[in-house]
Formats: sequence, C-alpha cells, structure tokens
Amino acid sequence: MPPVTPSDADRLRLRWLLRLRWAVVAGELAVLGGAALWLSAQPPWAWVLGLVAITVGTNLAAARSTGRPRAWAAALLVFDVLALTGLLWLTGRASNPFTSLYLVYIAVAVVSLGAAASWGLVALAAAGFAALFWGHDPHAHHDMSLHLRGMWAAFALTAAAIVYFVGRLDTALRRRDAELAAAREAAAKAERLAALGTLAAGAAHELASPLGTIAVAARELTRDLESQSVPAEALDDLRLIRREVDRCREVLDGMSIEAGAGPGEPWARVELTNVVGAAAGTAPVRVILAPPLDTEAVCTYPRTLERALRALIDNARLASPPEGAVEVRAHVDDGALHLTVTDEGPGMAPAVLARATEPFFTTRPAGAGMGLGLFLARALTEGVGGTLTLDNRAAGGVEAALRWPLKAACS
Repeated sequence: MPPVTPSDADRLRLRWLLRLRWAVVAGELAVLGGAALWLSAQPPWAWVLGLVAITVGTNLAAARSTGRPRAWAAALLVFDVLALTGLLWLTGRASNPFTSLYLVYIAVAVVSLGAAASWGLVALAAAGFAALFWGHDPHAHHDMSLHLRGMWAAFALTAAAIVYFVGRLDTALRRRDAELAAAREAAAKAERLAALGTLAAGAAHELASPLGTIAVAARELTRDLESQSVPAEALDDLRLIRREVDRCREVLDGMSIEAGAGPGEPWARVELTNVVGAAAGTAPVRVILAPPLDTEAVCTYPRTLERALRALIDNARLASPPEGAVEVRAHVDDGALHLTVTDEGPGMAPAVLARATEPFFTTRPAGAGMGLGLFLARALTEGVGGTLTLDNRAAGGVEAALRWPLKAACS
C-alpha cells in the first residue's frame, strides 16, 4: 500500500465538493427550467446562466488542479455562497424558498475546512441572506401556497444533499483514516521485521564459526574412533552431533527468511505430505488432505511453507496435553492452499488471542520460549501474500487457519 500523505484527505474532500457542485448545477438548471415551463417565470437568463457557466468553469479548473486542494475548496465554497446569493437575488430574493441551500455549503465547510473557516462562511452566508431583503424584486411571487410548497421542496432537497454528500464524505474520510492506520501498522511491522532480520544475521554470523569448529572436530573424532574398538553407541552419538550441527547451520541460513525477509527461494512442485511430515518432525500429527492433495503435488515455496507450518505445529503441540495430537487439514480453493492446524488444548483467552501473533509475546514461563513462533508464521505467510488467522474452537483448543497462495504451474 502506498504511503498516505496528509494532503490526501484534502484531495478527497475536494473531489466530493466537485461532485456536489455538479449536482447543484444540474439541480439549478432543472429548477429554473421547471419554473420557466410551469410557472412562466422569466428571470434575467443571461445573468442566471452566466453564474451557472462560471460554476461549471471553476469546477473544471479545480478538477485539473494538482496542488493546494484545501485552498481550492475554500475558494469554491466562498464563490458558491456568492453565486447562490446572486441567483436568489435574480429569482425572487428573500421570497425564494431555496435560501435553505446556504446550509448545504456550511455543512460541507464544517467537514472540509474546519471550524474557523466555517464560521467565516456562516458570516458570509448570513450577510448574503440579509442582502436579499433589500429592494423589491419584480420576479418575486406572492402566492403563499406556492411559496410554502417551494419551502417544502427546498427543505427536502437541502436535507437530502446534506445527508448524502456530507455522509458520503465522512464515510470516505473514515475509510482513508483506516488505510492510514493500516499503512502505519505495516510500517511498524516492517521495522520490527528489520530488527529481527538484523538480530538473525548477527546470530548467524557469530554462531557460524563455532558450529563449523564443532562439525570439523566431530568429523575428525568419528574418523579416529572408527578405526578403534569403541562402542557403537559412542559412534552413533558422534554422528548425531554432526547431524544436529548440520541442522543448526541450516536453521541459521534460514533465519533471515524466517524473520520475514521473503521466501528467498524459487517456486517448486512438492507433495504436501512431505512438507507436513518435515514440519511435524516427531510430533504426533493427524494429517487429512482433501483430494487431489493426497496424490498430487502443488507449486509453492516449499521451504517457506514448511517453516510457517512448523511454527504452527510446534505451537499446537505445546498447547496440547501430552497424550493429545495435532491435526492438520488441507484443501485447495480459489488458487490457494487452505491449511488448518488445530490443537487439543484449553484455547486462548480473548486478550491473549488478540496478541498471539505479536513478536516476543508469550504466556509460557521464562526461558520456555521467546514468543516468536506465531509471529514468524504470520510474517512468512503475509510475505507470500497469504493470511493467517487464529480462533478458538467450540470443542476446545485453537484453530490456526492458513491461506497460502499457489501457482498454477512451475516453470
């Protein structure tokens, strides 16, 4: 999502003001045409249509403008109050029931310009309304019943305009504020991920040398002991040390990826059963794959998917009782892999559930975990364009729902 600048809200307000002004132009032409047709009204058409034409021209100029939207909005609202005063002066003055349209511009000013400018517009509108009482207008109508009907039409039009345009503008601004909050949250998350990436790179750099030394020493010791009569258990332990060292080095190589730097690997076809098996390790897991996942491979980032799934399975295993099992279900829908990982634990309190994917948040005792598993699973998933949600099950336990994008074919 592109960063939201402070002037974006002003541009949004200006766009809605221009829409309002187009509606006002259409309404003015409709009312003037109806009055001329059914009431035989004959206002000074040159002046009336001239004001309407200036409104159209200023609308086009503001639409083409690329800067200072707030100044444009203020100028247009001032012109609109003056133009409305001019139209009312030419079509009945104070006896014209459409004087209530002043309120539409004042309401828009409150939303668009703030309190100070709105009070200025109130003063201008009040002065314009007062000016309509001066002199006698030969075009004024004195039929009270007709005037009252006009007041009803003006009220309905004014109320509808205020509710529609101000309401839509407020909704658009709220949506923009939500986008701004999301952009800020994404920026904060990116900062946290960058910090984790830096930490991971530093750890990998510092641990690579001692792990290499351990691997070399274990290899040499195995070679020396194989030529001597030592218990087979001792050689097995040495081989185990070498395997675990290799695994540690592999984990260090992928720490920057796990910190959310992106998949860092090409698309590849892989059988999901193999991915789940590698992610589960020795944990008791029930795997239920909907066809065709039980027989066909999928095109994805296999190592990244394995890491995300491993974090979810490890978290579910720790939440389940010792005799419990983790269940993994999977199906494909709408070009994405849908995985659910459920545990048999007691579930999470609402406050814990809301923060479960935050970095370094954990409810386990000190030293039992860093609180990064679910956070890294979410970071990996969102890094490939997927989503991760957590929810308590009615039967107990937590269900982690993973939506993982797939590719139709691997090149």
